[in-house]
Amino acid sequence: MKLVSTFKNNKFIRDRIYPKIELLYHKLYIALMKFKINKFGEIKFITDYYNQTHSRKLNLNNPRGFSEKIAWLKAFERNDLMTVCADKYLVREYVKEMIGEDYLIPIIGVYDNVSEIDFNKLETPYVLKVNHSSGGNCFNIPGEIFSQSQTTKVLNHHMDINAYYYGCEWAYKNITRKIIAEKVLFDDQNRLPNDYKFFCFNGEPKFVQVDISRFSDHRRDFYDLDWNLLPFTLAYRNSENGVSLPSKLDEMTSVAKTLAGNFKFSRIDLYLVKNKVYFGEITFYPEGGSSSFVPEIYEKDIGSKLSLV
Repeated sequence: MKLVSTFKNNKFIRDRIYPKIELLYHKLYIALMKFKINKFGEIKFITDYYNQTHSRKLNLNNPRGFSEKIAWLKAFERNDLMTVCADKYLVREYVKEMIGEDYLIPIIGVYDNVSEIDFNKLETPYVLKVNHSSGGNCFNIPGEIFSQSQTTKVLNHHMDINAYYYGCEWAYKNITRKIIAEKVLFDDQNRLPNDYKFFCFNGEPKFVQVDISRFSDHRRDFYDLDWNLLPFTLAYRNSENGVSLPSKLDEMTSVAKTLAGNFKFSRIDLYLVKNKVYFGEITFYPEGGSSSFVPEIYEKDIGSKLSLV
């Protein structure tokens, strides 16, 4: 693990070598997952996927833990609005309708394929991302390494993939794939801003996940709505110094509640940039349902907050 961490923290390896390895891995992984889903069906795939990633048996008849309930949502929840809101492009209309377009990060362009992109006309800093997956984000920031050829490969790779097959995540299955060019926002220290992710249960925000240094030494903290540090984490270690109370916490909580109102579970991702709140995305299956809260005792406690009725 130390060697992997060293590689990811080396700029050249992270930006040039690691993406090539990652693309090959994704291609093989997706092919295997697609084969399994098509051969065995969604329920068996979701059950096997859960059993393997959690080293325990899934109970879809009476799910109790948080990750079990996410598996249940993957198997049974079919809300067409989830497809709209999982789409990073179409969700903008939902946000505009619910809270107003002032919360949207400016878009520079939208494309049906990579060949439509005129890189010379894109004003830096920008990020190119696909609308149907959490992967494939390609940043062009002055002073950073940027390879147009590698970016083209990454985007083409993700445009060829139906993200549904990553873990049988239904909301992504029927998204019409596009590429978005989006303005990159920086905080007061000229860094990429922290990501504030509100976990909303039956439309109510309960706690916030904060991701720090997402593209280097990724750390993760959880806070309640009074900004007390919570004694658990998910997939990543806690930060060393914690995160200061955001100046717009009340506004962010209100935004999250409004956007979450149509779903059993949703995670509403927001940014706070120079004292202004921006919408990031809506996620329905955190970590694809493949990770549990630790310590394990909090899995059922957090799961109890979500009613599937």
